[in-house]
Amino acid sequence: MIQKHTKKINIGIAILAVLLIFALAMVPAQGATKKSKTGWKKSGSYTYYYYKSGKYYKNRFATIKGSKYFFDEKGRLVKGHFSHEDNYYYSDASSGKVKTTAGFVKYDGNRYYVTKGGTIYTGHTLKFKGKRYKAYATGRLGTGVFKYGTVSRFYADSNGVVKTTPGFVNYNGNRYYVNSEGKIEWGHTFKVSGYTYKAYATGRLGKGIFKYGSKYYYGDSNCRVKTTKGWINYNGKRYYAASGGKIYQDQFITVSGDRYYASSTGAIQTGSFKVDGKNYKTTSTGRIIELNTGKAIGIDVSYFQYEINWKKVKASGVKFAIIRCGYRGSTNGKLYTDSTFMRNIKGAKAAGIDVGVYFFTEAINAKEGKEEADFCIKQIKKSGVNVTYPVVIDTENLSGARASSSRLSKTKRTEAVQAFCKQVKAKGYTPMIYASTSWLNNQLNMSKLSDYYVWVAQYYKKVTYGGSYKCWQYTSSGKVNGISTRVDMDYWYY
Repeated sequence: MIQKHTKKINIGIAILAVLLIFALAMVPAQGATKKSKTGWKKSGSYTYYYYKSGKYYKNRFATIKGSKYFFDEKGRLVKGHFSHEDNYYYSDASSGKVKTTAGFVKYDGNRYYVTKGGTIYTGHTLKFKGKRYKAYATGRLGTGVFKYGTVSRFYADSNGVVKTTPGFVNYNGNRYYVNSEGKIEWGHTFKVSGYTYKAYATGRLGKGIFKYGSKYYYGDSNCRVKTTKGWINYNGKRYYAASGGKIYQDQFITVSGDRYYASSTGAIQTGSFKVDGKNYKTTSTGRIIELNTGKAIGIDVSYFQYEINWKKVKASGVKFAIIRCGYRGSTNGKLYTDSTFMRNIKGAKAAGIDVGVYFFTEAINAKEGKEEADFCIKQIKKSGVNVTYPVVIDTENLSGARASSSRLSKTKRTEAVQAFCKQVKAKGYTPMIYASTSWLNNQLNMSKLSDYYVWVAQYYKKVTYGGSYKCWQYTSSGKVNGISTRVDMDYWYY
């Protein structure tokens, strides 16, 4: 009996064990992850807070033991800079505690200002203890050189304190100027204490040899632009600036009677080089000492030379002739055609001489300068001759005349000459300016005329005009077979 009873007991225990195992196996898998305890729980790299068994905070702030925290939509504790319902906040990168007291914080290299209550100041200029800060839409404070708004730029130190007093600042190897409004000057030329500066669209000031628009300039180590005419030595190269500061480019220039060639970047060419297929050689300073083809000999004529035998002129070695097509009356201001123009231009061309034309100006304003250009073009077209040399405006002093040095200002004269040249160029011809060295130096603002060829009249052993020139009238007393009178003689450099 005892043995049978014992067996029944053992069978009962076995059945209970099987039922228990079955019951455990039937519990849902998710039940295995349910937490029976409250408090902080970590899962992988994320942290959660269970406020009761199986329940944790999601997409909300929660105050736990006196500190404020924020949990995202998946219940994960958020740290650092974050947004919620159109506001930005900051929580400690280590503990996750949300900052609720006013003050600055730094996160991921950026600086923010947290207001009392916890929201980060965003999208406005902030003043704090007499200092100014500029906060972007995310609350990040601008530092260094930065754009704020649609166009304005500012400078702030590493703490975000904006510079509001005028003065220069250096940042990342560049120099900037903050004006009296606290804004960085940008995109234009301006002056400070008499010095000229050129600011790019970013506000960076040009320094060294720099391109600004289509021209090159030089700024010293403080970015002060050179505005006087003269030589510049920079990084082992030489440059030559015109009055106003523009560096000569893509052209031959003459300085103190010596010729140089300025490259496309303004650097003076040295050694051996080619321009338009022709070879040149220079000294170590860039002074040209050898030309491949030298210069062409030419003449300029008007009705003062009377009847010309152009075949004899050609045979004498003359390569080109610049022929007067007309002039403006010195007192009445009317336009007149040179009485020998048609005969001269057709005769020269028929003899195989290249031709250009010139007009003796008495223009006193831009309107008249343009009118003279149109007059020249009309005469050229009427002649039917292909003009391969320039269309020249002859500007010089005629005592008592309407455009004389005593009656017309340098500014007005320059405007008239500039208008002539612009119109000639617009009509598809090459404009040129004829004047004496003295006239070029004193009666014209050549910085405004630097885009045009210059023809210098100077009866001396060399040209002393300091600017660039293409043609030199070296005498007015030349003698050429085929011309009965004395005649102007010219060199054309190419």
